[in-house]
Amino acid sequence: MNTPIQNPSSKNATAFYKKWSWLILVFLFSHSGKSEAKSISRFHFEEKSNISTTFASSNNHNELISDSIKLDTNLKLIKTSNGDEIIGRIQMIDPKETTILLQDGRTVVIPSYLIKSIENAPTSQVKNGDFFYPNPHPSRYFYTPTALPMNKGELYIQSIYYLTMQIQYGVTKNLSLGFSTTIAGLPILGTAKYSFPINKNNTFALGGQFGSLSYASPTTRLGTGFACFTHGDAEGNITAAGGFFSNSRIKQFTISEGYFDAATNKWVDPTFEKRRITDYSPAFSICGNKRLSKNISVMGEFWYLTKSKILFGGPCLRLFNNKKATYDFGVWLISTNNFNTTFPMPVFSYTYKFDK
Repeated sequence: MNTPIQNPSSKNATAFYKKWSWLILVFLFSHSGKSEAKSISRFHFEEKSNISTTFASSNNHNELISDSIKLDTNLKLIKTSNGDEIIGRIQMIDPKETTILLQDGRTVVIPSYLIKSIENAPTSQVKNGDFFYPNPHPSRYFYTPTALPMNKGELYIQSIYYLTMQIQYGVTKNLSLGFSTTIAGLPILGTAKYSFPINKNNTFALGGQFGSLSYASPTTRLGTGFACFTHGDAEGNITAAGGFFSNSRIKQFTISEGYFDAATNKWVDPTFEKRRITDYSPAFSICGNKRLSKNISVMGEFWYLTKSKILFGGPCLRLFNNKKATYDFGVWLISTNNFNTTFPMPVFSYTYKFDK
């Protein structure tokens, strides 16, 4: 029986086919169900380069699209899917990890699938190569409102001494509504402000607070009404305001005194009448704010009540904890008794802004 002679070239071809068939099968198996995935090679971001990147995955958690962004600065604003925002210089990025150099020199590495977007840090918020968040509460000073409007959908809570609470909400781009009270629940006041932008650096507004002493004296009504004009923007401005404080309450008046009627030999009781009286106290204020750095603003706020001849106010510092929270603190002077009595008063407040 003759043994068939095999062609060497046929034998090599068979071995080649078996070897690469296994490799192809392994490749197809490892990539099954990932037809949407896109391979991205590791690269560096460089200043003034055009970058277009796309991340994707089957669960759509790490999708990032940045269409040909021309970098004006190497500072980037990176937003993640869990709501965090990171400011820094992107050193390296691949489908698994992104390396970011923070402004304080530290380096952080985050999973690339968490990245929601990468944007150029706004040049208006970059000073000397550092990024700072805008003033999160430009619509008010320590107490006095500015004419600047809140953003639509913006909500903030302010507490003075952690004893009072004011909540304000941007209903439209020019109208904000809210209420304020204390931990004792009195008074309870509704608040409103409507802004009229004149141009980029000038804004006029009307507003007020109206409410009562609630359970302590339901018939006592309190209120303020004001008009104000602000020149400047969120980071530096001056505001002049004028208005009034009102106090409306029920007071009992005596119509006739009691007396003894000799004709009837009886005592006649006095008669009374209840009337609502309202006191108004005109007030004027001038305030200002100037951003000194990414973490500090200096403010000044001064009030004068013409009827009671009370002058109060002074400087404040606003500390920016982050893009949402601020701490205001300072020392005011209060002058009463026709300016014959003056004493200092420390002031403190905390304000937190909620995103839309």
